[in-house]
Order: sequence, then C-alpha cells, then structure tokens
Amino acid sequence: MIFTSLDNIPNDRVCCALTGLAKGKFNQLHQAFAEASVEVQQEAYEKGDRQRRPGGGQVGNLATTEHKLFFLLFYLKNYPTLDVLGYQFGFNASHACRHLQALYPILERALSRLDTLPKRAFPSIEAFRQHLEKHQTLLIDATERPRQRPSHDEAQRAHYSGKKNAIP
Repeated sequence: MIFTSLDNIPNDRVCCALTGLAKGKFNQLHQAFAEASVEVQQEAYEKGDRQRRPGGGQVGNLATTEHKLFFLLFYLKNYPTLDVLGYQFGFNASHACRHLQALYPILERALSRLDTLPKRAFPSIEAFRQHLEKHQTLLIDATERPRQRPSHDEAQRAHYSGKKNAIP
C-alpha cells in the first residue's frame, strides 16, 4: 500500500501531489469525513442495509477513515485505472470500484458539512444570479469528452459539433 499515515508524507508539496490538499486541509476534511462516515454507517444499519453494527466485521485494507479518505482523494486527483488503484492499495479492481462507490457519498456529506460542496445545479436563472452575488468565483468544467459516434451518415450529421473538419 502506498499510504500508511499522513505523518509519513514528507511535506505539503507531496501531499498536494497525491491528494490535492495540504496536510492541514487534509486533517480538516478528515475530521468531517470521519463524522460523516459514522453517520452513513449508522443510517445504513438502522435501515437494515448492514448485517453488523458499525465497527463490526473484519478490518479491510482501508482500515481507518484516514486511509479511506486518502484512497478516495488519491483517485480523484490522479485518476488511475481501477486496476492500478487496486494494486497500489492492495486489492483488485472490483474492490477498488466498490470502495469508491461507498466512499463518494461520505465525501459529499463531509464537504456539505464544511460548506465547501460545489453547487451543481440551479432551479432557475434567478437562483443562479443570487448564487453569483454571494460568491466571487465561478468554475466551469469545459473538458471535451470523447463520444461514440454513429457510423450512419445522417445520424452522424445530427451529432456533429462543428468543431473539427466539416463532414462532406
């Protein structure tokens, strides 16, 4: 496993390269993440989704909430394949995928608790304008994503963005 403890990471620069956060910010997020983790586990137990009480069962490869948070932030920062991610943390790709799916809601709750969760959608343009009045910075993800294109000519024309060479 590439991570044993935050104390073993030599400095903030390396911590930022691995997780996107300096050690102090990681510790702040870790506190909220640990609280959110306990809440999510307790809610799952009360709903009947868990067979054991929180804390019961075997200890996995990601034994502590610090390990879990590092695992999730490392994935989000560096975006390795699930095979590589699993290998680096000592399990296979399917386990890596399951861990990510379980940890995303906990991170979302922790970020919400810290009031740093980005706003994803607005019900109206007026709500968007009100949000802009309170916040000075607006980030828009404009990354172009590959798309499976249809092979039939007419269907391909319907999905053409106009960005690349024109379709004759």
